[in-house]
Amino acid sequence: MKQSTEKVVPIIWAAFLISVVIYIGILFSIFGGLSLIEDLDYHRIFLFNNPVALSLYVISTLALGAYFVVPNFIISTSDRKKAFTGFILRLALLESICLYGFILGIIQQDIQAAIPFFIMSFVGIFTMNPFTKLKDISPKPTNPTTLT
Repeated sequence: MKQSTEKVVPIIWAAFLISVVIYIGILFSIFGGLSLIEDLDYHRIFLFNNPVALSLYVISTLALGAYFVVPNFIISTSDRKKAFTGFILRLALLESICLYGFILGIIQQDIQAAIPFFIMSFVGIFTMNPFTKLKDISPKPTNPTTLT
């Protein structure tokens, strides 16, 4: 189980990271994101007066809070399967933030409304180091003779 998990974790991490880039690419292709840099307007990025945008901000904030809280209930330092499940759950919660931004970008027909969601999701997934997340979570041998 240890070898297969160590091979799969970076692949899953990369898939989640690439999915965020794909969502950004879809909105760029639909709404012409090349003029985004020239026409950057903070009133179009933070839509606090729009009830749909505000509800998606609240839901994504709850998902970010769940990112820190929920997996800690299932992660045990002695069980690799639970640690792997917690890792996947954290990635899924961060990707859900990206999806909320994608939905808001489609509804508003503007990629700038989705920028905070994409940044939060991409940075969160990127900072999760898949090469060391499960390294320290290995079952401890119960018998000292099994160390050799």
